[in-house]
Amino acid sequence: MPPNDAAPAAPVDPELAALDPGNTPGLDDPAPGAAPGVSDQAGAAPGASQPASPDARRDAALVARMGIDWIIAAVVRQYPVLSYPEATRERAADLAGAVLAKHDLFGWLAKWREEFQLGAFVVGIAWQSYQVVQKAKATPPPVNDPPKPAAP
Repeated sequence: MPPNDAAPAAPVDPELAALDPGNTPGLDDPAPGAAPGVSDQAGAAPGASQPASPDARRDAALVARMGIDWIIAAVVRQYPVLSYPEATRERAADLAGAVLAKHDLFGWLAKWREEFQLGAFVVGIAWQSYQVVQKAKATPPPVNDPPKPAAP
């Protein structure tokens, strides 16, 4: 990661910090009137989302972390004044991983595997083509020798 990681993080606005579910006390408490220890999923309709297993959440958080690191690297490269500490990156990966696990990311990716492979191939070709065109634009055209006078 860029050396920006070591830079001190800007203070977080208290209003924004209050929006972080990890900072909300009682978020996991049962709904009012519900018996303690009773899940919200108990009376859920068939097919409703079920909590993901710890392994699925961990795997999804690892995938999310790769994406978050990639996004942060791009943002910091564009705006070097920004810095995101490790704790922020971990929290973002945990939150995103929970969403990815909830929506069965790996099952979804397996279902659309061929489409993703085609997309990755096309994006790779497009990126390589773009780089070749940019390099060609940056290279000055060859200088032609002036025409020689015709022999008498």
